[in-house]
Amino acid sequence: CGPGWRAAGRPDSSGALPPPPRRGLGTGGRRQGIVPALFRSRLTLGVVQAMMGKLKRPFYFSMTLSPRVLKTVINLWPPFLGAGIRIEHIDPRWASVDVALRLGRLNRNYVGVHFGGSLYAMTDPFFMLILIQRLGRDYIVWDRAGRIDYLKPGRGTVRARFSISDALLDDIRARTASGDKYLPELGVDVLDASGEVVARVVKTLYIRRKDKGGGA
Repeated sequence: CGPGWRAAGRPDSSGALPPPPRRGLGTGGRRQGIVPALFRSRLTLGVVQAMMGKLKRPFYFSMTLSPRVLKTVINLWPPFLGAGIRIEHIDPRWASVDVALRLGRLNRNYVGVHFGGSLYAMTDPFFMLILIQRLGRDYIVWDRAGRIDYLKPGRGTVRARFSISDALLDDIRARTASGDKYLPELGVDVLDASGEVVARVVKTLYIRRKDKGGGA
């Protein structure tokens, strides 16, 4: 090694120890590591803003998010994260969404099975989200009503698949073409690991084309 070399922590020719490296800083004083990189991410900023209620509109109204990114964002959403609800897959064309609810010690009810509120929550926003993405910015889509029938106790991991067919989209566009509202009823079954129906949910949605001026 050359005369100017010295090992980390060893004194130089003058007997002085080199200053310890600053933790988390690379060359030029630039902070390195995973956490700072995350905070430089626009996606993370959006998630933090959504958690803090800083966004004027819910984050899922952004039409620029890909299925993969939206899956990550929703899976980090505290109400779903705490309840054990997780998106497993979103079809690249937004034709379907697969959602799972895992039974754990913190989300079971008094008798040790799935809490009914969690079973409903896992079905709550997904028909609306799919239609927002597939119909585009020219449409207003809201959940208007919902009902759930509990058919058997839910144990283990339960799943639900939400699907919107091309035929249903064509029907929605036809029924709202003149500016009228449309209130379709869409159903989904919550299934256990053996394929038996744990709960059956029917959601009523409000759909209408926006005014030309963009109003609701």
